[in-house]
Amino acid sequence: MHEHFNKLCYYHCTTAGCRNVWVMLKQMNFKKILILSDGVPGHVNQARGLVSWLCDSYGLKQSDVVTEMTLVLKHKPLRAVYRACLNAKLGFASTLIRSGYQNIPPELEQGTLIISCGGNTSFANAALAQDSGQPNIFIGSLRGLRSDCFKAVMSIEPIAGADNNIVMDFAPSYIDVNEIEVAGERFAESHQLQQPLWCLLIGGNGAGYEFDEQDWQVLAHGMNELARRYSVRWLVSTSRRSGEIAERVLQVQAADVIYEGIWFSGQGNQSLKSYLGAASRIFCTEDSMTMLSESINAGKPVVSVRPRKSHPNQRFLDALLRFEMNGYLQRCALSEMDRLSFDVEAVQHHPQASKAKVIEQVTRLLNTA
Repeated sequence: MHEHFNKLCYYHCTTAGCRNVWVMLKQMNFKKILILSDGVPGHVNQARGLVSWLCDSYGLKQSDVVTEMTLVLKHKPLRAVYRACLNAKLGFASTLIRSGYQNIPPELEQGTLIISCGGNTSFANAALAQDSGQPNIFIGSLRGLRSDCFKAVMSIEPIAGADNNIVMDFAPSYIDVNEIEVAGERFAESHQLQQPLWCLLIGGNGAGYEFDEQDWQVLAHGMNELARRYSVRWLVSTSRRSGEIAERVLQVQAADVIYEGIWFSGQGNQSLKSYLGAASRIFCTEDSMTMLSESINAGKPVVSVRPRKSHPNQRFLDALLRFEMNGYLQRCALSEMDRLSFDVEAVQHHPQASKAKVIEQVTRLLNTA
């Protein structure tokens, strides 16, 4: 039996109140898993992450069971109509909603589990489940949809009145601790590393955060100071939102302490998994819940950094505060980065336990009539 399946079963069968989980897991036998994508990387990567967790736990080979379809919601102004029809359980809701999407599958095989993330997929997800009778999971905020349109609803923040809500410690990610450990070891061997490396993931404007050139200069200064104090060098990865100014400032003002970079402008050919595996600590700008979740999933000590103009909405802030309270990350303003202090040998957290709890809850809900 699959190694991770055994580990998951052992974890739960030795945890109070979870004696029947091993039997329930053995009963799970999906023929197919369908991922509905809206084309937004931050959304589809969460769906892929959950699928990875499920396949790893149930001993399924993703290439054998997983299909992914990218949908296009053609008439966004009709979302209120779709929502009302689904909430009212109207018989024609599925037909109406199908007509509102491009590339929606005509029918589903028996034994298909539907999974999606992102509001623009929620209507298709619910309609397909209503039409086919197949179980479905939605990741994200319901935005007015009834929770019983889905077998399970997964979120970072609790959803009031939703009995089928699975509240996660952090969002699912394709990042697998074992995979990045192997990638990191290969990176270290091929580069014959002589000193510790820390990783820095950089986003940009969004989610209530605004960066300007001064912020990037302050970040470069913090990188230089921490590198000097802790005798480390940096692995840097920028993104679409980082922009040319951020890359130019860091490449010039932190050049001496950057070991290597994956620059969105086109330089660098390493995989992010190699960086996450090779680094002993991960820094991440606070504007991206996807990047934060990927960092947490890596099982390394994480520091989130934020610019002067930081005004996330309450839901986003609550998630950050819970990450901090649970010990998944340490929050820091960029202006304080050069004065950060922590135990370099800090014990890494292990996300497997949180993943296992999520799988247990998913299993229970999918086995509920």
